Amino acid sequence: MASEHISITLYIHALGGGPISPMILDMLEVEIAVVSLPAAADRDEARVREIANRIKKYFPNVDPTSKLRELKWLIGRLANVTMFDGIVLDMPGTIDGPTTPKNPAAQEFQKLTEETLRLKGQFEDTTQQYQKAQAQIKRLLSEKSLLQSAQQTQARDLNQIRTELETIKTKDYHAQVDVKKYQEQASKLEQEKAALQTQLEKAKQEQQAARKAQLEVATLREQMKNATDTEQQLRSRIKKLELELADLKEHIRRLAENASSANADPARSPWLD
Repeated sequence: MASEHISITLYIHALGGGPISPMILDMLEVEIAVVSLPAAADRDEARVREIANRIKKYFPNVDPTSKLRELKWLIGRLANVTMFDGIVLDMPGTIDGPTTPKNPAAQEFQKLTEETLRLKGQFEDTTQQYQKAQAQIKRLLSEKSLLQSAQQTQARDLNQIRTELETIKTKDYHAQVDVKKYQEQASKLEQEKAALQTQLEKAKQEQQAARKAQLEVATLREQMKNATDTEQQLRSRIKKLELELADLKEHIRRLAENASSANADPARSPWLD
């Protein structure tokens, strides 16, 4: 397919007089003529100029530069260039030979040809806009999917933190129970110490036990303090995560509204007509 020439027939109508004359335009040769241009060059403009030069070479007395807009439609999309096969282009100037006699049918055909050329160009523009809109919708849907995945990950992390917090609360409750138990034991030891003061040796032993219990109580109190600090830190972290989750949900809602707006009013495809 790459070795085949893509040729179309153009009909040139010289407004200054002469017959409507055909010419063969090889679009592959036009592409070859501009392929050696620098990368920064405007290749579409170069193609238009190349086509105008070829028309001028066929018909020296016409001015193809007056129809550069129509020629741009020819090179808009090379894959659909065959849609322009057989079009008639009006150009200032003359062509040698007898003038084509005017008749209403020919004039109407000329108008229809020009309208067809305009509509074909409009069709190409609309198609490109539709493709851009489809690409944007696809990109937005992809971003929405990524955000939903991130939201699910955040939700899992939040659930894990809540589970850890419940575990810490349970441990804290048991620690408080133990503290109460040790406090009761300490109180009992103090009572025994008062009752057994007459027995010095035994009192000393009870005193040592009481000190040990006091150390254990202090240790437990320190553990309670650490547990309380940990709980406060976890509460702060959960609050921060909840705020981040709310921002994330708002961002997803806005993306969904934008995507819905794009779906509700996409660039109208000509095929729907």
